[in-house]
Amino acid sequence: MDPEANKIVYDFWAKKTRARISTPYKREMLAPEIPPFHFGTKRSPLETDFYDRVDQENVELVSVLDTPIQSFSEDGIIMSDGKARKYDAVILATGFDAFTGAYVIHSFV
Repeated sequence: MDPEANKIVYDFWAKKTRARISTPYKREMLAPEIPPFHFGTKRSPLETDFYDRVDQENVELVSVLDTPIQSFSEDGIIMSDGKARKYDAVILATGFDAFTGAYVIHSFV
């Protein structure tokens, strides 16, 4: 409940998490420097390897807040930027919002 204490906890978590993410874009999406809300009020991924997997070069994060899904195609998704992204499978994880909005996470095999 104390904003100052909450900021201390968030800063500790963000420092540890940001150190694990090598890509600046992914780092800012997943662990922004400025807390978007009180820590613990949404499900922060406190995990063993989530950030390591997302940080892989073959994984792309796309904010559906900035680039909404326009439509689904036979082999993937067409985003509002006009880019068609191909997928073998699409998982809609609508019950999870990690910090700045929902993300399309995919890896190229």
